[in-house]
Amino acid sequence: MSPTSTQKTRLQNALDEAKACPITPLGMGDGLYLIRDAAGDERTLLPRQIDNRHIVMSLFLGDDTWLRQNFPKYAHVYAKNPDGSVIAESRIVDFNREQASDWIANACFNAANAAFAGGE
Repeated sequence: MSPTSTQKTRLQNALDEAKACPITPLGMGDGLYLIRDAAGDERTLLPRQIDNRHIVMSLFLGDDTWLRQNFPKYAHVYAKNPDGSVIAESRIVDFNREQASDWIANACFNAANAAFAGGE
């Protein structure tokens, strides 16, 4: 069965997203994740560590721009117009830690599978 155009688009989007990412998931083994951080250093992390906001931020050298763009966390903000009416807006206030951690774990898993399939 060949992939649909929607599946191809999703796959391409995922590949483009990974290319633009400042970190590089390298693989996993023995319950550990291997990641090249934004500085180019290889890091080995436990599953509980990729769930930690401070550790995730350290992988990105403290810059959460990519994380906010790809895993936005929204909050409703209320503002008053000059005419006195109130409007509600949805604004990005942070990155969604759970989604970011899931992406890192899945990307490491996929990197490990690609290396295994490639005979490395």
